[in-house]
Amino acid sequence: DSSGALSDDNWDHTIEFAQLLVAGLDVASHGAGGYSVVRFDTRATIESHVTDRSTLESVFEHLVYLGGWTNHHDALDRCQETLIAVDEPERARIIVLITDGVPTVKWDGSTD
Repeated sequence: DSSGALSDDNWDHTIEFAQLLVAGLDVASHGAGGYSVVRFDTRATIESHVTDRSTLESVFEHLVYLGGWTNHHDALDRCQETLIAVDEPERARIIVLITDGVPTVKWDGSTD
């Protein structure tokens, strides 16, 4: 969530949390995990399709805080897009949504 409800400081904490989460998941999966990153505010952007942890580290380093509205709907749609692209039926598909918890863009694209 890079929406306006966060600040630059909170954005840095969010990135740190995401890095720790991926590191923990990677250990638990013995390095076999695949991860994608979707940054969202008013619109969601796929920053990385499913890749390994080491590739993801460079993605985290280049993410910037933008501000804007909070569009959970678009974020979840883009997340599903990255998961559908993986042709490994045995792999668990999990979405972790990191947000301030308050969507300000409705499913139809209108704002509160």
